[in-house]
Amino acid sequence: MMPQDTLAIWFGNHPTSHPALDRNLDIDVAVVGGGIMGLTAAMELAKAGQKVALFERRHLGSGETGHTTAHVTARPEKPMAELIKQVGTGGMTEIWQAMNSGLDYISKHATEFQISVARVDAWQMGRRRDLESELEVFQMLGANAEISKPPAPFSGKQALCLFDQMRFDVAQYLRSLTECAEKLGVQVFEKSAVTDSNDHQLEVQTALGTWKVNAEKIILATGAATFASPILLDRIRADQTYAIAVAVAAGTAPDVLVEDDENPYHYYRLEPGESRGHPQEEIVIFGGEDHKTGQPASVDRFDALEQTLKHWLPNIDYRVMRRWTGEIWTSSDSLPLIGEDQKGRFFGTGFAGVGMTQGTLAALMAVDWVLGKKSEWTDIFSPSRFSPSEIPGIVQQGIGFVSQIVKTVLPHKLPEETLQAGEGALVSIDGQQSAAYRDLSGTLHLFDPKCTHAGCEVHWNQADSTWDCGCHGSRFTADGEVRSGVALKGLTPR
Repeated sequence: MMPQDTLAIWFGNHPTSHPALDRNLDIDVAVVGGGIMGLTAAMELAKAGQKVALFERRHLGSGETGHTTAHVTARPEKPMAELIKQVGTGGMTEIWQAMNSGLDYISKHATEFQISVARVDAWQMGRRRDLESELEVFQMLGANAEISKPPAPFSGKQALCLFDQMRFDVAQYLRSLTECAEKLGVQVFEKSAVTDSNDHQLEVQTALGTWKVNAEKIILATGAATFASPILLDRIRADQTYAIAVAVAAGTAPDVLVEDDENPYHYYRLEPGESRGHPQEEIVIFGGEDHKTGQPASVDRFDALEQTLKHWLPNIDYRVMRRWTGEIWTSSDSLPLIGEDQKGRFFGTGFAGVGMTQGTLAALMAVDWVLGKKSEWTDIFSPSRFSPSEIPGIVQQGIGFVSQIVKTVLPHKLPEETLQAGEGALVSIDGQQSAAYRDLSGTLHLFDPKCTHAGCEVHWNQADSTWDCGCHGSRFTADGEVRSGVALKGLTPR
């Protein structure tokens, strides 16, 4: 028995039910990925009269949308004061308008879907000088922001408040997008893994066979840089992020978004307990403690989150309801890469910590692309853009890849150990190196330890019961199936 993937608090561990692909298919648009980007694009294209099919490797929402903390904000990942130096006033204005477009789309449709949604203030903790620099940019953009004392019980004399941001129930939103898309004629296929893409054709593998899908347009909405060139992959860093959901007495924690500027950083939001069947409680969702994917955590990240949360919310009793992890991809200039690749497919990646907003934005840009319109944000988020500020990040990624490959090809001694139930490790068995996992029923599973994307060695992640690759961020479940990242095939069983 394998460990169950732990999704965010909004999602039960009961997958949705859609059929696997069981035939070859000819359509107008193929959408790969059943998260917020893919479902938004599929619904809007169906409204425009396109014949659309969506393919999801596992089940809808099982990717990073299902592991998000669902902050919705128009503020980009990179500090505004740094970003404006990089792109100039005109570029900063475009980015701000684009981000607000994504936020407003979610707000409008969440309200129409009648799901749990609220406009809330977003607070940014930091040093006074940095906050003032940020405020200057917000004021230049005409944003409603100010520096003031944060709401109790958060400590600190000053913080930057960006008014009128948003939180919502992302699982309800995905269900509503799916229902609307299907009513408009979108064909949704789950447990249908896209393993190849070439010349307007996809190869889709299911338990029923391997099928060909012919499509005039292909949208890659996996969040990761699927099918990307090595050059583009060097511009993307994959990090694992952690989150906990804790129940507190109703009225004891403020309904706001908060993040700090620590390294590693932290972020906070509230979710009404009533919508989760806990009317006397509210749910605090607290995340952070990020580190590069594939690198073993130096401390217990969940414990570190709890200790920090106790400092943020002193003297407030809580009980932990759920723990989970996710993965975020950040580009070397901290802006998303959204546009057409060399083979005529459209993709979006590098959404960093604002995946709800930027994933929605990427979906709207994909719709324009399919319909032959040029989005007003095509140039600012173009994958072909380049800034000298990206060079250090690209070099670091390249060095990391080479070092991982060297570790893989050089002989290294691995322990011949006995694994307990629920444990995994790289081991040597009869002289052969293997990725070994003993499941909860005691059965031992062995895999080739090389990632199926670029051949780097995977490492066991005990916190999440996954095999993680430090080269390009691919992650595999305990039984070797692809969980996330750029790998297209699961680990090879021994």
